[in-house]
Amino acid sequence: MIKKSTNTIGSLSINTLLLTSKLISVAGLLWGFMYCAYGMYFAAIFPFSYTVIMTTVIILFQKGICNEKQLVFIELFLILILPASVQLSIGSFISSGAVVLWSLLAPTGSLLFQDIKKAIRWFGAFIFIIFTLIIHELLFSQGNAIGSNQVLAFLTMNIIGISSILFYSLSYFVKQYIDKQKKINNLLEIESKARKELLTKTQNLESVLLEKEILLKEIHHRVKNNMQVIASLIALQVRNIEGSATIYEFQQIQNRINSMAIVHEMLYQSEYLAQINYDEYVKKLALSLLASMKGKDSNVTFNFNVNHIQLNIDTAIPLGLLISELLTNALKYAFPNGQEGEVHLSIKQVSDAYELIISDNGVGYSFDGDLDKLKTLGMRLVHSLVEQLEGTIVQENRNGTSYFITFKNTDSSN
Repeated sequence: MIKKSTNTIGSLSINTLLLTSKLISVAGLLWGFMYCAYGMYFAAIFPFSYTVIMTTVIILFQKGICNEKQLVFIELFLILILPASVQLSIGSFISSGAVVLWSLLAPTGSLLFQDIKKAIRWFGAFIFIIFTLIIHELLFSQGNAIGSNQVLAFLTMNIIGISSILFYSLSYFVKQYIDKQKKINNLLEIESKARKELLTKTQNLESVLLEKEILLKEIHHRVKNNMQVIASLIALQVRNIEGSATIYEFQQIQNRINSMAIVHEMLYQSEYLAQINYDEYVKKLALSLLASMKGKDSNVTFNFNVNHIQLNIDTAIPLGLLISELLTNALKYAFPNGQEGEVHLSIKQVSDAYELIISDNGVGYSFDGDLDKLKTLGMRLVHSLVEQLEGTIVQENRNGTSYFITFKNTDSSN
């Protein structure tokens, strides 16, 4: 069974199509009664047949047995063919021009319910039937002479009819085109307004982001300055302290503060505030520790391998403290009495984690291997920082001291 569609055909709805079909069925019925009133019972068979066929098709359509395309085709076909059959039945073509004009409903209906190409085909069929009936009338006029006035009236009638359908077709499609252009212009206007609103909102967001970026840089700048003030106060205090052990502890504190201050310094100097270039950071931190602990004439050199590593602040600060502690131990214990040596530092990404290696070729640093049992503040801090970074640490004493640390680029905002 063919299901009835609820969509539209051409520019009109299915409901309009059904209403038109019913009205034309009624018109056929009235047409038949008119022939009966004039005693033309044989001719009345054709419009009555049209009404029966049209009514049957409407009922089939409403029951879902035929679809709207079939309904349109049958309706237009009957409109076009039945008037010609009626003309043959009454034997007079010229005297019933209204019947001929009725056939114009076929291309007109096609224009409304189908498309321009099909309407042109129906119009061609209309012209063909008109000329066929004219030829039939001329050849089989049954002795009825056709007067020039009748021919002129007939030609005038058909010229008016043809001109009307052409004008209607043109005006219909011009209206369709104008309506479409209006819709396009409305859509373009809506799009233009939307683009302007989007541009305005984007500019507002960019302004807000720029303001927040400036504020965030200012915060990092002030934090760095405050840390430098604290480190300077510690340095001033150290001058009044006697005892190398105490002075060393204060220097340790100063170096730890400095390791955090460098992170904030690099953040406010960077265009991207969420992460820092750790290669540059490690070099700054290491050279700062070397100058602080060994002076300018140190025999210790660094070998860095930290290429293209970007870390966020949640990882950069604890990792900086960890590196500061391990480098401090290397500079303090690995090269006594001005001994020459080298400290190697590398960071590389391994899968979803990172591996940090800090090694020296100094005299070594021996302990029982259990970091949990170490009592020094520095090593306890190292162990705590490794846990904070969700990592592991392994220490080896072979041709110096080496630390192998794995960690993750943590983010507290997630």
